[in-house]
Amino acid sequence: MIWNRTGLYSSIYSNNNSFCTLSEDSQNITCFDLYSDFTRLPPNKSVILGKFSSISLGNNHSCGINAADSFIYCWGQKKYSPLSNENPSMENIPKKIFSDKIFKTVNVSSENSYAIDSDDHLWGWGDSSHGQLPNIHLSKNNESNHPEQSNLQLIEIAGKTILSVASGDGFFCALTNEASTNNNEEKSGHIYCAGNNSFGQTGQLNVGAKSTVLAQVNNKRYTELAAGNTHVCAINLDKKVECWGNNSFGQLSYNPIFTPYIATPTPILQNENPDFAKLNFKSLSLSNHSSCTITTDEIPYCFGDNTFGQLGGDPKDGSLEIKYRDGQNYYAHFKPKKLMNSRVISLAGNSRATCSVTKNKDLQCFGFIQKNTYSSVSVGKNYICGISSFNTHALCSSFENNLSDILANPWSASLVTPWVSSQAFTQVSVGIDHTCAVSNESPLNSYCWSNPDSSYVTHRAYPQLIASLTLPMKKIVVNNSHSCAIRKEDGALFCAGNNSNGQLGNGTFTSSLNASEFTQVSLNNVHFIDLALSENATCALSFEHEVYCFGSNAKGELGIGQPYLIKKNSPQKIENLNLLSIVGGKEHFCGIKKTVLAADNKVICWGDNSEEQIAYSSDKINKPVELKNTQNITQLVANGSTTCMLNNRQEAYCLGKNQNGIIDPLRISEKFSSLTRVQAEKTFKSLSLGEKQACGISTLDNTLSCWGKSR
Repeated sequence: MIWNRTGLYSSIYSNNNSFCTLSEDSQNITCFDLYSDFTRLPPNKSVILGKFSSISLGNNHSCGINAADSFIYCWGQKKYSPLSNENPSMENIPKKIFSDKIFKTVNVSSENSYAIDSDDHLWGWGDSSHGQLPNIHLSKNNESNHPEQSNLQLIEIAGKTILSVASGDGFFCALTNEASTNNNEEKSGHIYCAGNNSFGQTGQLNVGAKSTVLAQVNNKRYTELAAGNTHVCAINLDKKVECWGNNSFGQLSYNPIFTPYIATPTPILQNENPDFAKLNFKSLSLSNHSSCTITTDEIPYCFGDNTFGQLGGDPKDGSLEIKYRDGQNYYAHFKPKKLMNSRVISLAGNSRATCSVTKNKDLQCFGFIQKNTYSSVSVGKNYICGISSFNTHALCSSFENNLSDILANPWSASLVTPWVSSQAFTQVSVGIDHTCAVSNESPLNSYCWSNPDSSYVTHRAYPQLIASLTLPMKKIVVNNSHSCAIRKEDGALFCAGNNSNGQLGNGTFTSSLNASEFTQVSLNNVHFIDLALSENATCALSFEHEVYCFGSNAKGELGIGQPYLIKKNSPQKIENLNLLSIVGGKEHFCGIKKTVLAADNKVICWGDNSEEQIAYSSDKINKPVELKNTQNITQLVANGSTTCMLNNRQEAYCLGKNQNGIIDPLRISEKFSSLTRVQAEKTFKSLSLGEKQACGISTLDNTLSCWGKSR
């Protein structure tokens, strides 16, 4: 999921419920509440006041280092922290704590916090029941009561200074500073751990016990250190990654069936790519049950839990399926995989998502699979956009499954983790090089954007308002070379783009900039409710359900029974035809006939029939004809030389050209002159037909099901 650019970010942090970012310019904290309101995409946003150089998020409280005075400020709940919760409304207001010391870094876990002061000494506070505050001596009585230590406790490690600290569920590890006096040598040291060792996460062999005394994990030196809930990873002097602790989801890069845990630092396994062994790493980001590491070239690789797509791609792809006692299937992708091609400067994750700040200072996220549900969808040549099932934001994706190295935008997001618009759109339409959408905003509510790889369109990678549409629009439709929109207020029709055949309907043959320079169609006192575009013609449906067409009639697209070679640059009414809806293919149109009884609402088509998409013997038909066996049809879609529809049982049928196997994957070269059931095992709420793929919204869960060829 790629969020639209809303600011320039410098770093990102996470806990189980939120992602927080530091902006590059103001150092303010912006937090996204991921799961409290599933109807909002992107999620609810809030701002933590104050300027911070770094922050750390815990599940109960969070802390940061103030950029101005280097004191620790915390916010959230009192549990395991020195905060006071006498006034719950103050929970999101940072409060200065321990004002007698200044600090360089702070690390917050679920029950503990650790900080390194300006003299590189380590301090801790919070729960001490597992020995994670090793200088506190516990009795059997207070062990069971999970004692709190809200006051700072100095944690000494043989008189050594500390480079960094990382903490998880009831344990922590610290990296000492033991580099030589050579100024050119990178800072490094040994790792010491204490606390809960139920999975070997403290690096000690007494797995299942707790380590109440700080102990060195081995004799090797490391430069970086990070911890998840129950596992740890570090980068050694050779710039290679070693991990230890819990491996139940493959977060140590080993098959969890054969290796459920590892008690000592162990090099991660290589993936199938022979070049992976040559990679060097410089930083780490560990979440609940996943691990990510960033190369010296700033490319992220991840392994572990991918149940929600938090490591990118289809959760099942390349993963080991694990069924736990809760009955849910989990997917462990234990072989390191590239998260994205783009370079990143900061990375953070939790049990359901991973987010990064790219080199371009954008925010890019993976996961949230359970949110990818739709109310409507529009399929183009290589791209697809839909409106979320909550009728809010547009979810846009690429069938090509690659992420741009330069810019994260709607045209390069993968289908599994789509880009999400910041605008709340109600309808969207995708062409080859353009996408347009309408919102509930006023007075300007029409947006369009274009594929940045196209050489002949204005590069608008993100949605931009269309200034020529000065009042709110009800619907907008995009085709390969022209676009049209219906105004909400009075049903007036506007078009833009190629007009060589009069398909803009403004009485001229003068073209304009597609999806930008809209002009009104020349027809007074007619209010339109629906419209459809072919390659070189336009048809629209009036409030009285009458049909008007204009543009090319080369294949009979105007439906008025006149010679095929004519062009009309103003609307022509098709006599004696009333439709409920209308759709357009490359050179043909179809609609659902308006009758007294719904069961009699058969499909009417006209235009090109060279691939039998209208199911008649003639190659072209310049008057509307009725398709056989099409009673009880509720929705129509068309693209190219193919026509598809849904019946009242929500079954999908198609006829015409079998482009890319959309009708039958085993009979690609054939054409179908009669209705053929497609995706027979599925039912759909709605369909959309593209050049390479068809997609339907499942009646079961509102998710997308697509078929055909992706390339």
